[in-house]
Amino acid sequence: MASRDYSSLYNALPNNRFRIFSLEPLQGDGKIKGHIKQAAFDPNLEYFALSYTWACPVPGTPDRADSEIEIDGVPFMIQDNLFQCLCRLLKESEVQIGNLWIDAICINQKDDQEKAKQVSIMGQIYQSARKVLIWLGPHDGHLQDAVKLIKSLCAITDTQRRQIRPDTLTTITSKNLIGKCSDRGFWISLAIFFSRAWFVRAWVMQEVILAKSFLIFCGDLPSNSLTWEELVLVSDFLATSIWTHALRSQKFLKGLPIDTHVNGPTVLNAAKISLHRGDDPLLYNLIRSRRYVCQDEKDKVFSVYSVARGNSTYTSLLPAPDYKMTASEVYIATAVSVLRGSKDLLLLAYAEGKDFRNHNSLPSWVPDWSIRDIVGLGVTGYRRFWASGDLQRDLHIHDSHRIISIRAAAFDEINAVGESKRHVTSESTFPQWLDIIQNISKIYCTGEYRMDVFWRTLITNTGPSGDDFPSTIPRVQFRHWLLKVGVHCHQKRDTNQDATDTLKKLADLFEAEGPDSIVPSPTEIITMAQSMDAADRENNDIFLESDAFETILAHTPCLRLFTTKLGLLGKGSQSLCAGDTIFIVPGLRVPLILRRLESHVSTKQRNLEKFEVVGGAYVHGFMRGEALQRPLDFQSVELS
Repeated sequence: MASRDYSSLYNALPNNRFRIFSLEPLQGDGKIKGHIKQAAFDPNLEYFALSYTWACPVPGTPDRADSEIEIDGVPFMIQDNLFQCLCRLLKESEVQIGNLWIDAICINQKDDQEKAKQVSIMGQIYQSARKVLIWLGPHDGHLQDAVKLIKSLCAITDTQRRQIRPDTLTTITSKNLIGKCSDRGFWISLAIFFSRAWFVRAWVMQEVILAKSFLIFCGDLPSNSLTWEELVLVSDFLATSIWTHALRSQKFLKGLPIDTHVNGPTVLNAAKISLHRGDDPLLYNLIRSRRYVCQDEKDKVFSVYSVARGNSTYTSLLPAPDYKMTASEVYIATAVSVLRGSKDLLLLAYAEGKDFRNHNSLPSWVPDWSIRDIVGLGVTGYRRFWASGDLQRDLHIHDSHRIISIRAAAFDEINAVGESKRHVTSESTFPQWLDIIQNISKIYCTGEYRMDVFWRTLITNTGPSGDDFPSTIPRVQFRHWLLKVGVHCHQKRDTNQDATDTLKKLADLFEAEGPDSIVPSPTEIITMAQSMDAADRENNDIFLESDAFETILAHTPCLRLFTTKLGLLGKGSQSLCAGDTIFIVPGLRVPLILRRLESHVSTKQRNLEKFEVVGGAYVHGFMRGEALQRPLDFQSVELS
């Protein structure tokens, strides 16, 4: 925004007061004009709160110069996206001369103290608004087609939607269900629509969660063209089907560099439901907003403070937003508030080690929320697990807020690690994974075959809904995925050593498992590779089934497979190493991987072992209190 003096517009705001912008009807000169006035929270005050992005709303389009409006006779520069939004709102009868709350206008952006105070009541501002107006951005060449496809998908049943896949778009079934929207171009337009910046803007979290209702605006479309319910329905479908993989595939998108966020409305809707369910409003929303972006790293947590303050537990625990603090200081203060406001230690499972740090000054137990990678096991809250049973946490937060002490018991030690899931899904090679599987017992300690333990571990033993343990369906999909990987490696065997090694180890595993196992034979791999061209593979049922498994596999890319000294199979943070220790921690639903640092003498002159946090772990067969059946020695340890 251009640097100008707007001090005459901004008189000091008393506590719990805010400003409203009244938009005037367009006059003959065509200039956008309005007035600012102070307001207090009053049930009789009607206004609309705007949810939009400061940055360019449509990726790939050039930024345009700021535009000038007039506020109380003073020329005022605003971003082009906001200018386009005001132009659109002036055409809307419901809000044509209404009161608006717009952060860029109603807050003195040059006054950090005022910004901090307004941020602290922003949740109440959105909660008290008559409606929240969502501005997704101006028109582009893909908007009409995207909206047509959204409407078509909403007009059929979920069972019918599931029949529409990337490989079935040209079939009579798809054409009968969605007509001309079965053309691939409509789906590319949908991917571009969900790449709009609003879907990953950090502040959107509180704006959506706290809103009474919405009006959605996009380009010149009427405000009733899209409803929030329609966005959520289509987002749910895309996020839980093979489409989440296809709409990120360069092959399907014909090489277009699109970073689509198809699960955006699904995440926001889950957060809204979670709030009414009574989940931790601070930590859960921080977890959900990992992929979100903001101009100031501190806003990554400030943007959910207002939601958390609605919970009586956090009303007094959360510090006031302070833009003079560093991001590290804000993240530490927030972590301390989470620990003091909850009865568990779930926070520790979301600190994922040195591979996921922009701020190296943070203690290892404090998550770095500036990291946008989807870390953790991909199951928000881990309510399906209770590795430590009903044991209560024992926590001491040191005065410095840089060290905490917890009670924990060493359970096992990691002795071998494999490739990261990110590597496997991009390269389709995993010789280290196959070494790991070869080195565990054919019959696992749970009585399952090791190959079943393998696929269940890869997907955290979790189905697409995120709730139930998967049926045997993924077992078939997993076999087809192994076959697809085998075909890929056969094609690359002469130029890629990892592909050659993967092929050899698959053959070794087939020989060890026997012909009745789910491991494809070398003959099957070679026959399929030689008998099919690229088009055949794209439309082959086996390869389509493998894509379904890969969709689940790719959900949590920042994890690494491991085995332990006790012969257990698990997965944890990409940062883990051989020699790291797996602990059972009272108050934490999943095992915790720690790395020993040194012995430390505390103020009570007791020798405490000192560790850094590597992250939470999934250890197959030991996620529901089974470890407590073994002799465990619980001791106090320090985390720094």
